[in-house]
Amino acid sequence: MESIAVIEDLFSRGGEAIKMIEGLSDDALHAAPAPSIAWQVWRMGRSVDYNISPLLGRDQLWTDAGWHERFGMAADPKDFQPGFPPPNDMVSSFRAPSAELLVEYLGATLGLVSEYLATLGDADLDTEIDAGRYVNPVTIAIRLVSVGVSLAQSTGVIRYRLWMT
Repeated sequence: MESIAVIEDLFSRGGEAIKMIEGLSDDALHAAPAPSIAWQVWRMGRSVDYNISPLLGRDQLWTDAGWHERFGMAADPKDFQPGFPPPNDMVSSFRAPSAELLVEYLGATLGLVSEYLATLGDADLDTEIDAGRYVNPVTIAIRLVSVGVSLAQSTGVIRYRLWMT
């Protein structure tokens, strides 16, 4: 299996969240404890959008395609708190308009991943990005694996939460 195919598979695991929440009731989406399943899925989409849109050389779908308006939220490109977020009011009070909207947004952002991966060859994965932003150089491969692992972890949390109910 080639490297790009492995990364495609990694991101497909994050897409499993779509199947898990389709048809989920509003109560189940937003049930305690925080962070809710809704917030987990929303943050998955935001993380993909935040990290992949710039690799494609464009603005985030969140602001550029008006997703923030559909969610009734501000057009803040860092609203999801990049990195590991501490508990805060946003996490505990987050309400998604619907499971369908969460599914649509996550699906749209995962579409960015497919689009981006189609432009890459294995040699491109060693390309350094974000020069000077981090102590250790970050490559395209490191960024993709970091985001993919984050999605897989969130999917695991969602799976566990659904199993517990």
